[in-house]
Amino acid sequence: MWKKILQKTILVILVLLGIKTGVQGFISTINMASPDNAVSNWDERVSAVTEALPFKRGFVGYISDIDIPDIAYDRQNLVGEFTLTQFAIAPIVLIQGSDQQEWNILSLTPQAYEKWSAEKGTDYEVIKFGGKFYLAHKGSP
Repeated sequence: MWKKILQKTILVILVLLGIKTGVQGFISTINMASPDNAVSNWDERVSAVTEALPFKRGFVGYISDIDIPDIAYDRQNLVGEFTLTQFAIAPIVLIQGSDQQEWNILSLTPQAYEKWSAEKGTDYEVIKFGGKFYLAHKGSP
């Protein structure tokens, strides 16, 4: 008798856990499609920068907070942002950590941008885009 009750209780618990997991998966799928999802909107954020470039293929430097000395950053997050940016602007190739190209995409927090600008900003014409994106064009020497 107790054995049957225990078996039914375990079965009910397993079914309820399965339903709970299914509902959570469904909700997370809905959240991924939401307009507030950073990953799904990355292409839109980068597209304005890409459209400002005078070419559709080539090499572009990419500077993020990682490349600015004495600036705190989340490495995992910034590596992910670099990967998303590279994917969004392909077939243009990003050269990470380099601002030696004629054109450079800067993905910098305000503090990092101020520091970069103080050191190198006079050599570049900089266009600010939404968020933390800038496009820097190296001027003639």
